[in-house]
Amino acid sequence: MPYALYTPSSIDRSEKTPLIVWLHGSGEVGVGKDTFFNSGLLKTLNKWRRQGFNAYVICPQLAGNYNTGRWNKDTTRDNLKALLDMFIEEYNIDTDNIIVVGHSLGGQGALYMAYELPEYFSRCVVLSGYNPGIDISGIRVPTLGFVGTENAGEDTGSISYMKKYFMEVFGDDNTFFIETSH
Repeated sequence: MPYALYTPSSIDRSEKTPLIVWLHGSGEVGVGKDTFFNSGLLKTLNKWRRQGFNAYVICPQLAGNYNTGRWNKDTTRDNLKALLDMFIEEYNIDTDNIIVVGHSLGGQGALYMAYELPEYFSRCVVLSGYNPGIDISGIRVPTLGFVGTENAGEDTGSISYMKKYFMEVFGDDNTFFIETSH
């Protein structure tokens, strides 16, 4: 599974370090890492760096295209598991502080991975996610969800899913509607 890795300059390899697993949306399926990082994540990482952010961020990349690349597949789960095992072995990862985060299609993937690989993740963050094809009430990883609003041009599919299913399982206190678009 191809991936990009963000390593802050402040990492002390003798200390255990948190890991964020960033699952991209459908617009980044099959694109190169330069295109991927220019989609907004790089600006966020640079801002975090200036604020003293101290965590690895791994960005696995789905192959294929918009119609074939999916996070909620057994093969993708197995590839991500192998990638996580490699990172945990190679780097001094704080295994009690691994967070899976995903946007849109990646939000769907974050829910799927939290369900399928709960032994890896301490938290799950879903940004404008969709139904991953599982019963999300079975997720035992603490989960937060963020979604835009109709007023900000958010897509109605993500809003209806987050309102109907996500809030039903994770509650009002873990679901946030923000004035931003998808």
